[in-house]
Amino acid sequence: MLFLITACKDSSKKRIAFNYFVKSATEEKEDGWVYFFNYEYTLDNNGQLEKAYYNFGGDNLKHKHIEGLDIPIIDEQTGRIIDYATSSFPYLLLNQDIKPDLLEIQRFFFMKQFVVPIEMADLEELVLKTINKEEVLELFNEAIGKDRLTQGNYAHIPGADIKQEEILSGYQWQVGYFISYGNIVHIRIELIYDETNYISDLVEKNEANESQFEIYENIINIEKDIIENQSFISGIEGYKDLSIGNIRFERLFNLLEDLESRGLNVD
Repeated sequence: MLFLITACKDSSKKRIAFNYFVKSATEEKEDGWVYFFNYEYTLDNNGQLEKAYYNFGGDNLKHKHIEGLDIPIIDEQTGRIIDYATSSFPYLLLNQDIKPDLLEIQRFFFMKQFVVPIEMADLEELVLKTINKEEVLELFNEAIGKDRLTQGNYAHIPGADIKQEEILSGYQWQVGYFISYGNIVHIRIELIYDETNYISDLVEKNEANESQFEIYENIINIEKDIIENQSFISGIEGYKDLSIGNIRFERLFNLLEDLESRGLNVD
């Protein structure tokens, strides 16, 4: 019996060609979700558009695993799902109710080959059951109206992922990121107590103590510095020796340093 793992996300290691370009728009949603619309296109040797590709989706940068969002393992002979494998992080394409809409959006836009902002009337023939067409319209128009991205430093690692360290002394650091054309677009750092209590939730619910608020403020500053410097570690070395209570930021720095080395390794 042969097994196929489907819905695998390799937004990643796409080979970057000199005539390949990307425009991208994202929107942060609740509980760690980031929705995106990528407009990707190639130009011929005369600078004329060859073909455009369209990708609407969503990644969760907060939760390492969400129940029900797993990779189905398919029996090649029967086409039936026989088991599930755990993904590195949750993304919308793993939701079997939403997946048909995502594929239909991709098919519809590829067929239409839109290259300028559109109106709702242009989506009249797009039939969706679970996704709001208004969200698709707004994100596409935002993406198409932007300048194309300059290729960033991180085109050689997956376009989105969540990395964790092992739990130690009752807590662990976690880093979720979203990359487009090698650029760090979103970064979400979490301090997780006992594998279940997220510092962002404690702050949001106003249940954090003074030290935890201080930790969270430093996390926000680190996230801003990473986006501004377009580097997982450049500009945040000063946090390496920071400790607040028993929380050591050196462990976070080591996690980010590993991402940096992976991102800049082109082999």
